[in-house]
Formats: sequence, structure tokens, C-alpha cells
Amino acid sequence: MKIKKIGMGITLFSMLFSMLSINTNARGQVSREAATYSDTEMDRMIAQQYKLLREAYNMEDAFKLTKRVDKIDSFLVDFGFDPLSGKKITFIGDSITAGNGGTLTPDGTKRGYPDYIAQYTDAKIVNLGIGGAQISGDSSKAIVNRYEEIPEDSDIIVFFAGVNDFLNENVSCGSESHDDEGTFYGDTKTCFEGISERYPNADVYVVTTYHNRLEDYTAYSGKDMKQFMNALTELARDYGFHIIDLYEEGFLNTNHILVRNAFFTDDIHPDDLGAEVLGRHILMHLQRQYR
Repeated sequence: MKIKKIGMGITLFSMLFSMLSINTNARGQVSREAATYSDTEMDRMIAQQYKLLREAYNMEDAFKLTKRVDKIDSFLVDFGFDPLSGKKITFIGDSITAGNGGTLTPDGTKRGYPDYIAQYTDAKIVNLGIGGAQISGDSSKAIVNRYEEIPEDSDIIVFFAGVNDFLNENVSCGSESHDDEGTFYGDTKTCFEGISERYPNADVYVVTTYHNRLEDYTAYSGKDMKQFMNALTELARDYGFHIIDLYEEGFLNTNHILVRNAFFTDDIHPDDLGAEVLGRHILMHLQRQYR
């Protein structure tokens, strides 16, 4: 059915929308208390979107999957109140978190997915992403050497790293039976144990890196990115952390040329649009715990 135009460019749809008594917060989000829908109706609609999300992860085409998931994410992060308002969220990670690939901001940093998350929530955002950071190693960038920089009053900690360890031919993955210092498994375990002890009241989210074309470039080394991502999720479960498994979801897989061209500046770093899409998806996962 076509929407008829009425008067000075006002559509029938917009007139109906303006008649709804919906109050919004400073970010334009509808508050649960003032929404047209009842709590029961809102919960039902949100549950339906999560069902559609699970179904979307089964799509074979990575580009269609990413677009479908982002559409659902957009609904969920915009719908209802802001469950993270007043929280302090600290992101720690590598260049993806630092925003390499994004445009420069007035303070000289790059715009990354945490910046876009900040546009959707009144939570306080702290970004400890550093380009080139590994989890393991002797470098001051290595997260094993700087996780204590996470503010003690963080309510939520998002730990998003690991791909640089995989790409470094000198870093072995290790395992539960081979968790020496300097291995990916061993240093990740040190990080998680330290975070668990130092921030006992924080909700910790571990994010695996999405599939990317760099997996093919390192095939000659005999290293398997899936082994590294599995080590992350295995240890996250051991410490009772939440998992945002982008690798398993198939979201933002740059092996698909359309995903690569639409959302990335190279094979791993999101551009501004990609960072926004990634930010919405991570925020969707964070909000789900607090709804």
C-alpha cells in the first residue's frame, strides 16, 4: 500500500507516529516506563528478535548474514530503555579496539567501535585498545603486562584480542597441558586469573576475532586461528566470563569480498561503517545481560 502525502509533505505514517505518546531519553531511546507497549509486549518482541538472531547465524552467505544480524542488532539496541546507563565499560584490546581503520577524531585518536557504542548508551566508556597489542609477550603493549590498567570501578570489561598472537610466528598457542609463560594459552590464563581476582564484581566479556583473510596468509606457518580462538573461549568458560564469539557466529567475515569491501579498510580493520556495525553487535550482547 502506498503512503499518501497529506498537506505540506507530511505522510499519513508520520501523522500517526506523531500521535503516539512516546517519551524518549537524551539519546532518543524509548523508555520502558513511557513506551506505548506494555512490559510483556516489549519482552515478547525482544525475545522474537533474539530468536531471529539465532536463525541468522545459520545463513551460509557471510555478507547476507552480516546484514541480517546488523538489522536485528539495530532493532535491539534502539528498542526500549538504556540498560547500561550509569555503568562504566572498559574495553581492552588491540588495533580493532583502538580504531585503526577509522577516521581521526579531534583528539587525534581513531574512531573505533567503542566510540559508536558511546552513541547508543549513557554508560561511561574507557578505551584501552592499542594497535599491535598481543595478549602474550614482553612488550608493554601486551595485555598480560597491562590488564591492571583497567579501572577498579569498571562494571563491565570487554576483552577483545588474540589475532596478533596468532599472526606472530614466534607465539605458540599452548594448551591446558602446555600453559607456560609466553604461550598464548598461558598468558591468557594469567590475564583471566588476574582480572577475575582484581575485578570480582565486574561482568567480563571475551570477544573472539571474526574470520578474516589473514587466516589464509598464515597458512604456511601451520598455525590455526581456530585453535587460538578456541583457547580464548575455553579459558573464558573456566573463569565464568561471558563470550561474544564472532569467530563462531560468522559475523563480519572478511573472506567474503562484499564484507571486505563494505565494512573494512583492509583484511582486518573495520572502516567507520564497519566499526559502527561491530559496535552495535557488541552492544547488543552487553545489553542482553542487563535487560
